[in-house]
Amino acid sequence: MILFNMLKDSDPAMAKEVETRASLIDGDYHISQTKSRRQNIIDFFACYLSGVTYVPLRYDIHPNGLNEIIKIIESNSLEGIQAIWSTSGTTGESKLVCHKRESIEWAVLQSIKNWGYTKDDFVYCSELPNSTAILMITLPAILVGADYLIKKFNNDDVRKNNFTMIGWIPEIVEMLDDDHSFKGTRVTMGGDVVKQIHVDKLNGVDKWWASWSMTEVLMPGLIGVNNLIMNPYDGYEVKINEKSELLIKGPGLMLGYLGKDRIGEWFNTSDIWEEVDGGYKFIQRAQSKVWHS
Repeated sequence: MILFNMLKDSDPAMAKEVETRASLIDGDYHISQTKSRRQNIIDFFACYLSGVTYVPLRYDIHPNGLNEIIKIIESNSLEGIQAIWSTSGTTGESKLVCHKRESIEWAVLQSIKNWGYTKDDFVYCSELPNSTAILMITLPAILVGADYLIKKFNNDDVRKNNFTMIGWIPEIVEMLDDDHSFKGTRVTMGGDVVKQIHVDKLNGVDKWWASWSMTEVLMPGLIGVNNLIMNPYDGYEVKINEKSELLIKGPGLMLGYLGKDRIGEWFNTSDIWEEVDGGYKFIQRAQSKVWHS
């Protein structure tokens, strides 16, 4: 219960809400569907506290999609699964990624350590309610007692506030123009979004991390500090096969996809990488993947 104990210290009022919510949750799993990002956080902790499998989904998911997910969940064992995240469906099929309690706790605690969160930070949390980014941005901010803003991404929110810590999403690339500065901000970014021309515009940034991860991995599998050339994060190992696909293993690796065989020691990400002097360089998502709106 390490995360809940930290919550009791950092936000006793929220911890009481969590205890009340946990007493109302019954069954083997709980589907969290809400527009409220704060309620999503409470649902996460309530499931964590009660041992129920947490399943966050978009509030506007199509009924057919919801029914299909419920059908898969109810026809499989949930033993040892603390949370199930639905992937974005970049392969044409949304998969249900299963994580155990230990990998979730590890990801949150490593995020606090790696990104350097403190109670003096002002953190911008713009992730979707069903995103695993909650483990890297929102939960760490809450657990250290930092000030934070949980809100759907809005350029004006970023422009008018002096955030200490901000997660990188594609829309921020559009803000890298002459009229905005991220000076003094610590920035996390994904390797598949950011190009060198973007980071060249990050004048005055205190520190930024180029990182690569997936829902299946949790935490950056590879990371570069002030550099787009990345290396395996603490505890991870990577290798590149003959197709230039990245294979990875480590403490944040998923148990597997629900309804499918659990993965082995190594997970093939299908993403294309290149080994260069000093580390690894992200090239592209696998060519067979197709983005869907």
